[in-house]
Amino acid sequence: MVTQVSEDTKLTAIGGQTRTIGEWTTTFQLLTVVIDPYTHESAWLLETAGRILSTFSGADCRVAWTVTADERDA
Repeated sequence: MVTQVSEDTKLTAIGGQTRTIGEWTTTFQLLTVVIDPYTHESAWLLETAGRILSTFSGADCRVAWTVTADERDA
């Protein structure tokens, strides 16, 4: 289910900066697959999500994985 996420939500790159979604997407649209490494359901989606992100890698958008974990578990 698609949900509108507040642009004030903060995302942290692995080993990098913390910025809001609004700051990360100022120039490009963002296509992201959100997974929770602590659930089995996320594992079911990995192959399909990888194909989707590969398909859009040449498009006019940024593609990314979003992992709902701390840096150590990501």
